Amino acid sequence: MKTTPTHFAIMGDDGLKRIWFTAGLWVSSKNLPSRSMPIDAFDGLDKNTWFFGKEPTCRLVTEHARRINEASLAYPIILSAEGWVMDGMHRICKALMLEMDAVNVVQFAENSAPDEVV
Repeated sequence: MKTTPTHFAIMGDDGLKRIWFTAGLWVSSKNLPSRSMPIDAFDGLDKNTWFFGKEPTCRLVTEHARRINEASLAYPIILSAEGWVMDGMHRICKALMLEMDAVNVVQFAENSAPDEVV
């Protein structure tokens, strides 16, 4: 079963979850300048960014391993204005597995309004 990420979400200090749909991020970031960023600069590598409230079962880990394997490094990682990975964590993991030193990123100077707030 192939899965595709559909959104990036962050919980605000006000307890509201802000959601950006990935397809919109791809469109709005396509003309941003690209730069190289060291793999070790991504703090998400040492955080639970995929298994919120779920046990990381072998099945769930395998699904993510498949997505890492299928990830294309031809596309830059998309960062929020604050530096959060909005799209590209599987690509970062692939680069880490390939022992790459850096990946290309684009970063918003200002975040667009979220697509949803819940």
